[in-house]
Amino acid sequence: MTRFLWLSETTDPNSQLITYRFRTVLFGATCSPFILNATLLKHLDANASIWVSAVLRRDLYVDNIISSFATEADVLSYFRVTRDLMSSADFSLRSWNSNSCRLRELATTQKVLDTDRPTKILGLRWDADADELFLQHTIFPKSDFITKREILQRTAKVYDPLGILSPITIRAKILLQDIWQQKYDWDVPLSEGLQQRWNEVSNDFNTVSSHKFQRYYFSPNDISDIAEDIHTVDFHTTLHVFADASLRAYGAVAYICRGN
Repeated sequence: MTRFLWLSETTDPNSQLITYRFRTVLFGATCSPFILNATLLKHLDANASIWVSAVLRRDLYVDNIISSFATEADVLSYFRVTRDLMSSADFSLRSWNSNSCRLRELATTQKVLDTDRPTKILGLRWDADADELFLQHTIFPKSDFITKREILQRTAKVYDPLGILSPITIRAKILLQDIWQQKYDWDVPLSEGLQQRWNEVSNDFNTVSSHKFQRYYFSPNDISDIAEDIHTVDFHTTLHVFADASLRAYGAVAYICRGN
């Protein structure tokens, strides 16, 4: 319960104080994300018999939902059923977008189409027409006068919850560790060697910002082949995971291999 005091007569600073209490969860409160998630899960559990409930539980990230289906008919059904399910609890699912023109038209008629171009998705940008994902365009200018404060400010602006930029961000974190160990003050210019390392990292940030990749892993032909081959004895899909570590960092990569 969030409460605050206010004057009973706003024009009289000596008037009696009144206690006000918020009737809704205060936006920005520390508990807000938990309350939102708990409320959504309770609603989905209460409607577990509806098929979209399991999909929503799987694809929910705070107040974002990202789902994918093999057919346009499934996407349209998902839109209608999900909207009805959440509306029953007074939740309005809005800012919809899809690579399906029919769903975009449907979302437009219901005034819930996402108007952002491109669409923002968990630190990424999505061009729905081309069905391509790319990173937020961040330009780190090259500098011959860089400080610990500037490096921390610039790296803190990188929003990457999916870890797409981990091969670069880990180098920035290691650089900051070295700067701390060498006991640099916040606004003291770094040595030539440290500045060179930062310029290499910032150049990689700028380079990867222009890279685009397809949203789906399998191409349409692959999906068609899977539908035809899924019942054959020789068809199989394998998941390969590689992991390694050093004294400075560790990482892993997963690779899906489909073959006969």
